[in-house]
Amino acid sequence: MKTSIDEIKGIILSINEYKEYDSIVKMVTENKIIDFIAKGVLKQTSKNRMLCQPFSYVSLQLTHTSFPVLITGNVIQSYYKISQDLMNQAICNCLCDLLLHTEIDLNLFHLFDQVLHRFHIDDKKKYTLACMFIKDILIKDGFSMHVNDCILCHTKKNLETISIKDGGFLCHNCNQGKYKKMHKDELIQYYSLFQYKEEKSEEFINYYTFSFDQMFYLMEWYCLHEQIHLKSFQFLQEIRYL
Repeated sequence: MKTSIDEIKGIILSINEYKEYDSIVKMVTENKIIDFIAKGVLKQTSKNRMLCQPFSYVSLQLTHTSFPVLITGNVIQSYYKISQDLMNQAICNCLCDLLLHTEIDLNLFHLFDQVLHRFHIDDKKKYTLACMFIKDILIKDGFSMHVNDCILCHTKKNLETISIKDGGFLCHNCNQGKYKKMHKDELIQYYSLFQYKEEKSEEFINYYTFSFDQMFYLMEWYCLHEQIHLKSFQFLQEIRYL
């Protein structure tokens, strides 16, 4: 009986050695994460080697079995330059890991593709896109930052900082010097990040430019509230000041 074939598009997240020359590849599609076996891809001469490179947007033919096997495919877009920069690669590995712990939908998939594009071209807005991506996952998972008022007393006056532990903005009276005071413009950035509507995303990207430190802060927020340890984030912490 002939094995049926599935044609699937997605972005490669990781590749791990399975047997000699064979690998298990993890890929995100528009609605889920899938694993498949890629036979012989660790050989330099493998025709499918380029299909399994992390951060590649690919169209694949996989066997329709309980554990799919790669047959063939083609590369739609290769974001290979990410892997040429240690910091960019470390950041994108963190973002890949975030996808493994949340529900995938079409909007999140397309945003992830945009993030990879920005890091591939090393665009100045790359951290802005990364912050948008992390924010969407935080909201999806129920860990949004409270930005409408002070999370402890609910006043809208004298807001001066953010508490990861408490989950949002703090006013001067509730902070009591516990956390470093933030500039008003930075608080406005975080407020806008968690409040903008999807149809206004392009305007948001054009208007705001987030930094590495702000993206790192949101990663810390994610790890604390999700109560998860990511080796990829630990590595990012280790190379942060290189």
